[in-house]
Amino acid sequence: MYQNERLDYIAVWTESVANNTPSLISHAVKFLADWPHSDFRDEVSMLLGTAYYQSDQMHLAETVFRKLVVDNSQSEFAGAARFFAAKSTPPGDDALQEWSEIIQENGPLAQAARHEKGLLLLAMDRYGASRELFNQVIEKEDIQSELRYAAKSDLGFAWYMEALAHDRDKVMLEMAADIFGQISSHPEASRAWRFQAAVRRGKCLEALGNIPVALEIYDSIVEDESEDGSLFFGSDSPIEENEWRYRAGFSAMEILESKGDWAGAIRVADALSAKNGPRAIEAARHADLLRLKHWIWE
Repeated sequence: MYQNERLDYIAVWTESVANNTPSLISHAVKFLADWPHSDFRDEVSMLLGTAYYQSDQMHLAETVFRKLVVDNSQSEFAGAARFFAAKSTPPGDDALQEWSEIIQENGPLAQAARHEKGLLLLAMDRYGASRELFNQVIEKEDIQSELRYAAKSDLGFAWYMEALAHDRDKVMLEMAADIFGQISSHPEASRAWRFQAAVRRGKCLEALGNIPVALEIYDSIVEDESEDGSLFFGSDSPIEENEWRYRAGFSAMEILESKGDWAGAIRVADALSAKNGPRAIEAARHADLLRLKHWIWE
């Protein structure tokens, strides 16, 4: 019996490592049905719930996570399961209550829950309440730097979104731009965080009418080089960096095309197409389209 259980457990992990979500779900469901008293039950439940969550099957994810907590509240996975059950809950008052309870318990995931509640409030256009929570996270001294950067970035984004909701309110846009500027120039922030903040600062400046500086920011991201002098944009470049560099490049092209600077737009498109990123083909096609349309072949 134990050998078969172990083999089934290994099969679940094999599919997880292979990132084969449908097969992982199938194996995990079968394991939980066949081995209801297994010592691996909670671990497999977490794998199953995560697979449902990542495949956007939120109701099933929530069900699995909640069952784990109900069946074994003392499990080492119970805290994480409750957290992800809250993340799987449909947006609204129930989800807000879930996050409030986790925050009030002040456990290991309390600050992450505070951040998640802030994101939910932001999605509900409750800008002031979301900023209050983001500030509370930022002010904590004992949190991971990644969570601090995330909260600070979302604080700036809350100001930006409210500014747009109020006809591009200048003061709010300047508040957002200042926060993004702090992140983009922070020496300890990762390149992904700095790129993201710089692009968002550029969007604030565009909304403020400061197009030249926004374009300068976007160009600097596209042309950014690593310390060894080689372009840090190959297949080994983190996904987040790739995403924000492409956003910068396409934003720059949009500005240049609006000014009729077709050669400049082609230059940016060519720079993006030379990288090994997910939108390189799109950039190359856009460059060819501009050349054909405007007869620019330098």
